[in-house]
Amino acid sequence: MSTPKPDPLVPRPCLPKAFVAVVVLVYFSSNLGCFNQELSYAEFFAGEGNVFRAVKKIYAAAAVDIEYAKGAEWGPNNPMDLNGAAGLAQGDPTPTTSSLLLSAAAGRFSYVYSAAAWAAHSWWSSQVYRICWWMKHYGSETAKRHQAFTNNKFAGAYNRGKLCAKDRVNKTTKTTRRYVDSRGRTRWNGTAKLKQTQVFPSGFGLQTVRMMPQLMTRGLGKPSLAARRPGPDVFAAAEWSDWDEARLAPVIAYLRGNKSLMMPCEWKSVFPVAV
Repeated sequence: MSTPKPDPLVPRPCLPKAFVAVVVLVYFSSNLGCFNQELSYAEFFAGEGNVFRAVKKIYAAAAVDIEYAKGAEWGPNNPMDLNGAAGLAQGDPTPTTSSLLLSAAAGRFSYVYSAAAWAAHSWWSSQVYRICWWMKHYGSETAKRHQAFTNNKFAGAYNRGKLCAKDRVNKTTKTTRRYVDSRGRTRWNGTAKLKQTQVFPSGFGLQTVRMMPQLMTRGLGKPSLAARRPGPDVFAAAEWSDWDEARLAPVIAYLRGNKSLMMPCEWKSVFPVAV
């Protein structure tokens, strides 16, 4: 069976300048440290980590999730805090063939589509593809349609084709409960089984392991730094733009006041004094 082709997406505007400012401030903050390790795979919002566990048996890998930092031993650290070393804030996909994959259940991508997916696009400056697949093909109890945005056309191998009608109907795992409220309107509540459908099945992790050689070498679009204008010049020429829902202004003010900020003069001269 041939692999369905992913859908190419048209480029959108680049990252808000406010977000770039946060990245610059984190990069030059000497006290934040650096996750100084070469990784072949990094997974954010890893949850139960089925994919991560499969990949790490062969490749250098890391996984982070806010659920991992609830024990007392973590103290104030948070693996999802991009202002801290634990958040892999300074991770750099150095190889020009690295792949980026942003995935979520189908129908839950309104925020990621408009923000994170196109933020990634502005970094890779190449064609972005949308791929879709059914988690049922990888052992999930429910059909669970998923989609992802990526700079690697080969990631379309996640799509194993159509799901037959009988597999779309789940007669054993009830994830919702239907009821009628006091006004006679039909409502739905999630059952205890609903949260479990968020877990990526082990079969999906094994498929990722099989695809790793292509995911590591067939990503497209990262620009050659030698051919690009100096960062401060690009930053100075861009008009100021914010990311309203992210509320980045307080983050910028906080990082700008860091006593261990070691920003070079060429960056300091183009950085805004107020936001």
